Amino acid sequence: MSKGKLFKKLVNPPEILVSPGVYDGFSLKITEQAGFKAAAITGAGVSECQFVEAGADIFYADALMTVNGMKTVVENIPAPLCVNMGLGFQTRGTTPLITSKQLQAMGAAMVTFPRLLTTAAAKGMQNCMAAFKIMVGGEEPEAREDLQVRFKEIGELMELPILDNLDEKYAVNAEAAE
Repeated sequence: MSKGKLFKKLVNPPEILVSPGVYDGFSLKITEQAGFKAAAITGAGVSECQFVEAGADIFYADALMTVNGMKTVVENIPAPLCVNMGLGFQTRGTTPLITSKQLQAMGAAMVTFPRLLTTAAAKGMQNCMAAFKIMVGGEEPEAREDLQVRFKEIGELMELPILDNLDEKYAVNAEAAE
């Protein structure tokens, strides 16, 4: 099946296509491993209605600030509708907080969360740096495995077994180092 036909199949009901926003290889792999069938990187130009009239497979709606506004767009666009929900877990001035199931009930075919992982990554980095500053200023190191994935997980995430090989090749024998 061609990618175009597969995409058309994914955006047709019975289930809404949930598409988290990605920004690099890590976020794409995490999205894939979480079981999502699609991911999105957005741009302002694709949100214009003229693309539907030209034969676009889907209309990308952005900055629908109210639930009623979303309903109006869904009811009046002659193509499957993809709604940009921005952050995912919080509202912002251009996007109300609404679930994928609620969007599906309105008739949306796809939903993207383009800022989901970037905002989560930024929050994770802020939390990590706050804890790191405390540890650096302290007298004893503190293990905080809750703030980072293990090195091995990075390799597994990116399917790079070469990292394990390099780790074994260059590992320092603790007994020999003493």
